[in-house]
Amino acid sequence: MTSGASVHGPLKGLRVIDAASLYAGPFISTVLADHGADVIKIEPPGGDPYRVSGSPLWPILARGKQSMTLDLRSEAGCDVLRSLAAHVDVIIVNLLPPMLEKRGLTWERLSAINPNLVLVCVTSFGLDGPNAEASGLRHAR
Repeated sequence: MTSGASVHGPLKGLRVIDAASLYAGPFISTVLADHGADVIKIEPPGGDPYRVSGSPLWPILARGKQSMTLDLRSEAGCDVLRSLAAHVDVIIVNLLPPMLEKRGLTWERLSAINPNLVLVCVTSFGLDGPNAEASGLRHAR
């Protein structure tokens, strides 16, 4: 487990779940933690790829967060995340629209649980439009 969030800052009391991977989503939650938000970083079983690989990015992206293992590829893991949605202010994900739908993590479903929730979906091409279902990893080469 990494160290908890700062007890000071303008975002003190803001509760955030970072269920994103790679860099963009976790960096957003790092900035929120730097400003006092309480952030829980959701890691897959076996750990975040940056942590597991020993990447020098891990200390940057894990800074000020608590960690929790949750398998979001399973229905049980998604059930836990949906139940947590009732108790947080922000959830950050970087799943493509078909995966959000498949896992029951769409805005419609989560906002029904918590109408005040802010859902941050970080994708390469947005949630709609001609490339919405395209992964940025395929286009990075």
